Amino acid sequence: MIQQFTHQLSSSFMLWLDWILLNNGQAYINSGEIFQPQTDLSSSGPYIYASNHKEWNWDSSISGANLISGVYSNNIYYTRASGLTIDFINGRVISPIPLNQPSGNYAYKEYNIYYSTIQQVDFYLERIFGEDKNLTYQNSGVSPYVFAAPCVIVTNSQGENYPWGMGGIKNAQNTFRLYIISNRITNKRV
Repeated sequence: MIQQFTHQLSSSFMLWLDWILLNNGQAYINSGEIFQPQTDLSSSGPYIYASNHKEWNWDSSISGANLISGVYSNNIYYTRASGLTIDFINGRVISPIPLNQPSGNYAYKEYNIYYSTIQQVDFYLERIFGEDKNLTYQNSGVSPYVFAAPCVIVTNSQGENYPWGMGGIKNAQNTFRLYIISNRITNKRV
C-alpha cells in the first residue's frame, strides 16, 4: 500500500508531539524495577516480561531521560546482541530464554500517546466511565493492547484539500483533536 499524505502527516504529528512533551515539558520519569512475566499469544517471543508502565522513552535526544538498552538477570546484562527484543511502546522486553527476575532502568512517559479514530475514543471512554468502578488487576505488567491513562489520544478529525495552483497542487488542511485523559492538571508550559 502506498502511504498517503494523511498517514505521513499523522505519523509526523505524533512524533513531534511526543518530542515536545518529553523535551520541552520534561514529561518523563526515570524508573528502575523488576519486570513481571506476561503472556501474549500474538508475540513472537516465548518469554515476555512487562513493566508497570507503557511507552518507554526511545529518543536519545531527550537529555536526562534513561534509555534502556538491556536488562539484568542473575548479575548478567542481556542486550539486543543476546537476542533480547525491547518493546518500547508496550513497556516490556521479549527474551528467547527464560530470565530470573529481570530488571532494568528506563524512562517512561508521563502521558502515553495513542492515535485513534473518534469512534474508537468514544467507545473506550464509554467502557472506562461506564463499567464497574471496582475493577482490580493482577500485578502482571500493563496489558499491551489497551489505552493506559494518563494519556493523550490523537485523532485526525477533519481533513480537506483545496485546489491551490496549476498542475494539480493542493492546499491540504488537517485538524487534529487531542483527548487528554489525566487525573491532574499542571501549569507547565510546553
